[in-house]
Amino acid sequence: MSDSMRRYWRLDETTASVRFSVRHLLISRTEGRFGRFTGALAFAEDAPETAEVEVHIDAGSIDTRDRLRDNELREFLGVAQYPEILFRATRVTRGRGGRRYRMSGHLTVRDVTREVHLDVEDRGRSRTLSAPAGEEAHFAARTTIDRRDFGLRWNRLVETGGVLVGDQIEVEITVRAVAVMDRTAAGFRSEG
Repeated sequence: MSDSMRRYWRLDETTASVRFSVRHLLISRTEGRFGRFTGALAFAEDAPETAEVEVHIDAGSIDTRDRLRDNELREFLGVAQYPEILFRATRVTRGRGGRRYRMSGHLTVRDVTREVHLDVEDRGRSRTLSAPAGEEAHFAARTTIDRRDFGLRWNRLVETGGVLVGDQIEVEITVRAVAVMDRTAAGFRSEG
């Protein structure tokens, strides 16, 4: 496939979101988000399995609407030493039903890289005046990761039994990406 068939997209961080939730005290969930991130996509409409995706998340932008907890999470993530969380797709396969896909890739947290799998829904394209190339793409993705896989093992036992923080983190991503002219404008930092 020629590179000319590929289109390039830049994540619009003003409308995209990276959210997470984790069980707290066995009975409730703590929800949060990352407020700063950049991302680049490249793919051919007729060959989505050739997609290239790269997302850089500012680990210090974690926000659970509790300043004390956010500061503890920044320490937990080691943001002074590891300021960025990175995802790079390695494989995309077609899923069941319409515009659904399974995306595998490498997620790096605190300098530990593990393979993760996301269920992705392509929600279509729309015309827009705010994109350099006049078009935007919409996607949603979900995954669950085990924080222990990334060396994030801290926890505390609670009086009623069990632990303070669950191990499984549910991640939900919504993407609005604007079409751009080339790889550089998309914001890729790695070689294609």
